[in-house]
Amino acid sequence: YCNDEKQYLYRKRSICRRKKLPFSFHFFMKLSYLINSILSTYFHVIFYYFYKIYLAYNCSKNEIIRNRWVIRNLIDPNITTDPLLHNVDAKYLKDLINACKAYCEGTEYAVAKLLQLFSDDIWKHGEVSCNPAPSPAAYKKPQTTVLLYTSEQLKIFLNAVYSSSCPHRLEFLLALFCGLHTGEILGLTYKDFTPCTRVLEIHHQY
Repeated sequence: YCNDEKQYLYRKRSICRRKKLPFSFHFFMKLSYLINSILSTYFHVIFYYFYKIYLAYNCSKNEIIRNRWVIRNLIDPNITTDPLLHNVDAKYLKDLINACKAYCEGTEYAVAKLLQLFSDDIWKHGEVSCNPAPSPAAYKKPQTTVLLYTSEQLKIFLNAVYSSSCPHRLEFLLALFCGLHTGEILGLTYKDFTPCTRVLEIHHQY
């Protein structure tokens, strides 16, 4: 109880401190300091915004996990050059988005949506004269569909999972053989599994 009360009081003081100044002021001060430095390249600013500011103020864990995955697996591996912030144009970002298509269908929409979000904030705070990111509406939004694998297709999929260096192997197995949804998998903790009985309990989800 004491620990919970301390955490509550700490969070309450933290929220009160934040309420004294609007979010735009916190964002502007931190971002202006970075942009005025020598290393004010476009993706240096974008990554700084995501890891230092966006994660601190965003409350949706699903959105955080999704956007972190997009940055690590799609954007970062396809960055060939990192121009200065004021030299970035729509053509450069379109080429980057098109390069992300090779991963799988629909990835270009996720990348465009994320770049639009971050670039729009930078533009609204006057750090660039316009938002260089193309609109996500120009790219096809992936539709959610349910696919039922045959036994042969399932074998091919599992072989691909075991042979790759994919860090999400356990998540795939939990979804396939335990029938867990995405939110239930993300909400698991070590306490939910009892090794002696080999029972996995679902108490909450993201």
